[in-house]
Amino acid sequence: MDSQRDKSILCVIAEPQDLLTIEKTNKYHGLYHILNGVINTIKEIGPEKLKIKELIQRIRNSQFSTPVKEIILAFNPDIKGETTILYLTKIFKSSKIKKPA
Repeated sequence: MDSQRDKSILCVIAEPQDLLTIEKTNKYHGLYHILNGVINTIKEIGPEKLKIKELIQRIRNSQFSTPVKEIILAFNPDIKGETTILYLTKIFKSSKIKKPA
């Protein structure tokens, strides 16, 4: 991991190739979390098949070192991307993730 990265910002993306696209801009300097897909009911891909549990755990664990202060949800603006964003937003707003003190 690059020590120059801002550990307080986490960009959540669907696929590894999304990371390459964002990195080409040279504008984002935070960390990434790759879900390995998006919610897609037609293909029977639900939240349980994505790395959402790992994302939640990562955010919780960050509170012991450098807390995540900003989460960027970077998904395609289609129905699958929007569904994933709505699901994650609901998780973040629930009591499952506590805001850092």
